[in-house]
Amino acid sequence: MSIAAAPSTAPGSEGASPAPAIGSARAWTALVLLSLLYIISFVDRLALALLVEPIKADLGISDVQIGLLIGTSFAIVYALTGLPLARIADTSSRRMLIFGGALLWGLSTFAAAFANSFAVLVALRIGVAVGEAALVPAAMSILSELFPANKRALPISIFVMIGVCGGSGSMLIGGAVLDFAATSGALPLVGDMSAWRLTLILVGAPAVLLALLAPFILPAMPAAGGSGSASASIGELKRYYSAHPRTYIGFYTVTALVSAINFSILTWFPTHLIRSYGLAAPDAGYLFGTVGVATSLAGGLLLPWIARRMVAKGRFDSTLTIALFVCCLSSPLLIASLLAPSAELAILIAAIPFTLQFGLGILLAATAPLLAPPQIRAQLVAIFFLFLSLIGLGIGPTLVAWLAQNVGWLKGSVPAALALIILIFAPAQIVAILRNRGAFAKSYEDAA
Repeated sequence: MSIAAAPSTAPGSEGASPAPAIGSARAWTALVLLSLLYIISFVDRLALALLVEPIKADLGISDVQIGLLIGTSFAIVYALTGLPLARIADTSSRRMLIFGGALLWGLSTFAAAFANSFAVLVALRIGVAVGEAALVPAAMSILSELFPANKRALPISIFVMIGVCGGSGSMLIGGAVLDFAATSGALPLVGDMSAWRLTLILVGAPAVLLALLAPFILPAMPAAGGSGSASASIGELKRYYSAHPRTYIGFYTVTALVSAINFSILTWFPTHLIRSYGLAAPDAGYLFGTVGVATSLAGGLLLPWIARRMVAKGRFDSTLTIALFVCCLSSPLLIASLLAPSAELAILIAAIPFTLQFGLGILLAATAPLLAPPQIRAQLVAIFFLFLSLIGLGIGPTLVAWLAQNVGWLKGSVPAALALIILIFAPAQIVAILRNRGAFAKSYEDAA
């Protein structure tokens, strides 16, 4: 099946005449490239989680500063730049936006290998955040138009699932790269460097290479909203939110709380394996990454499939109903895994909640563009990721480190602090779901 893109005569769109029909092979090739970029974005975003100890020793920084590097500083910039970049995606060239973003974050990650202070690392993390903020809104907007409405849920779910696999896969990839860097000790042109610095060079380079392919692989498509189009304006966003207030209060609250737990797990569980059980950093990366990728794939396939089946039967509250089930089942299992006496038992217990938590993250992200009208889809996706980033990535990992450091009875324990935020956030999720599930179902039904 081929899909003809809508014509556009707006300045700044990617063509003044109707775009050529886009065949399914071209659409799936675009999905592959966008998915690879999404994986790499997570690797570049989270690779520091495996490098905590050598970075602390080399630069003399604390756990809280590590949390700021991985979470807060990145998340604030990612969230605040996401909406204006999404505005560009709705009104201008999406493939060139993706090209520029990937080039920026790849070069920033590469340059971080040469950082000599906390301040320099923060500045380069800002570059990573700005570059990555361009990817998801533009990619979801492209994918939503490359596939017909009745088939777009699957490719969007695949894109999000592969990206979330990149979150845990970043530990697997990072572990392998760190292992290689520790044994090689040198690379052509850069010479001898410490392992953590070589790791950043090796994980930053693929984003640059994929960025150079983007203009040739991604199809030229007219802008979804047109340049300066009133339909893509801030006023249209306000009118849309005014018509669906409780839907988005519930949806964004659940998203923020789930992502806070998920990003805290991604950031601190490998460190927990290293500190609590004495694993070497590459071994922790292999163990956590292997289980994380497997559970992300399982959850990312299972939960969206269940949601689609429920929607087909008229259950438009499917996403929040699944979120309620996940919260009630995964929270006690996550806490149990953090208290396990061995690394093997910790990972074994964690497999089920990882499947549910990571799968739920995929489902929530895949649902966001399905609720949105096309002319403001990229901006609505960006606002979704604003909540996910500011609270999930921005607060979650840093809060864990702050609680461990400042709450006396936690005695500096990162796993105890992680268990505490699960105990705090899980009840809040349940309240948000129960109060807003009906409104969410009505909005989903209207969009469908």
